[in-house]
Amino acid sequence: MNAPIRIAKVAAVQGLQYVLPLLLLPLVAGWLGLVEFGRLFWFVSAFTLVNAASGFGLEWSGTRSLSAADAHGSNWGLTVATLLRLRLVVALTALGLLWLALLLARDGRLGPEDLALMVILTLDSLASARYPNFAFFALGRAGRAAGIQLEGRLILAAVVLAASFLGQFAVWTYPMGMALGSCWVALRSMRWLRRQPAWAGPYAVEWAALLCRAREGLPFFGITLLSLGYTTANVLVVSALSSPAELGYFTASSKLVVALNSIFIGAVGSVLFRDRLAAASSERAAVHRSSWLSVGLLGLIIGLGLSFGADFAIKTYYGPEFAPAAASLKVLAWIPLCVGLSNVLGLQGLSALNRERWLYLPVLLALGLSVAANVLWTPTWGAYGASLAWLMAELLLLLGSALLYRRFSRS
Repeated sequence: MNAPIRIAKVAAVQGLQYVLPLLLLPLVAGWLGLVEFGRLFWFVSAFTLVNAASGFGLEWSGTRSLSAADAHGSNWGLTVATLLRLRLVVALTALGLLWLALLLARDGRLGPEDLALMVILTLDSLASARYPNFAFFALGRAGRAAGIQLEGRLILAAVVLAASFLGQFAVWTYPMGMALGSCWVALRSMRWLRRQPAWAGPYAVEWAALLCRAREGLPFFGITLLSLGYTTANVLVVSALSSPAELGYFTASSKLVVALNSIFIGAVGSVLFRDRLAAASSERAAVHRSSWLSVGLLGLIIGLGLSFGADFAIKTYYGPEFAPAAASLKVLAWIPLCVGLSNVLGLQGLSALNRERWLYLPVLLALGLSVAANVLWTPTWGAYGASLAWLMAELLLLLGSALLYRRFSRS
């Protein structure tokens, strides 16, 4: 099956997967109000940091490891089992540190409802750590993975709609739907994987193999942790440096942008990254060119659409209470373009060249710029200042990724 058809299939399924939660956001915002809406997603963002740290950094190394295992006839099932155990160890460690930090910093602000939120989101994080997304990509079954994730989103939608219909909506309703959906996705994906021919051989994992995979994933893991400092952590930054209302505005605008980026840019990137790894040396330049052209065009369309339609989108989607969020949305509209191109040129491009360690430099510079800009702008401009800081960090990362890829692709 050629790349455009596979991209269309993955985009269609991921579209449903991300559109469902997106359609639920106005309902959640209407029930909770501006301030409680921002507070809910403060907790969700904190645990999303754990999920991303325990999974995304190993996604790239896992896909590459499984592609190599398949090419050399190695024990594919053992590699998957090892990586899943590594993810679980990382998730447990990160969750422990997060709980400790939240409890130490609570000073009377964490009530029973907040602790219930933390328990539910911990369940969601542990279930997410058991989801072998990298194995689906290595098998070339990204569409199947997205389909299983869609089932989890349907469970989320059912929980939220049922609570709304019964008039029993609470701040923990949305996270409960997330956790139940994640548990279902983890169980379904593992059951499907164990039926595949590649899943054969012993399942006992040796410590030497675990340490080997940890060392291989360390560059990706470190880069992920640093990049979270100027992406997902922005919600926490706005909460610390600005007002609860500004937190609500920033959450509303960023959720729209992240969903659109995942639906379109994510579908292209996931399909073409595997094609690049599997392509012969003579074909990689053509695959790379099609990757950045496709991602660039989609990012440009999304940026223009959101820039000119920001006021209409926010007022129609969230209501007049969220109208000031349009200013942030006009800035964040260009995040998908920057993220898509920096992924193609940076993480994906340098990974295919085994030069991903060099990404530490632009990521560190982007993180430093984001911290400085947030300190200067967020206390005064709130959500708008945090949006500017995020965009500037992504632009710097894009520039650094392009320069690094140009240097190493020529050599």
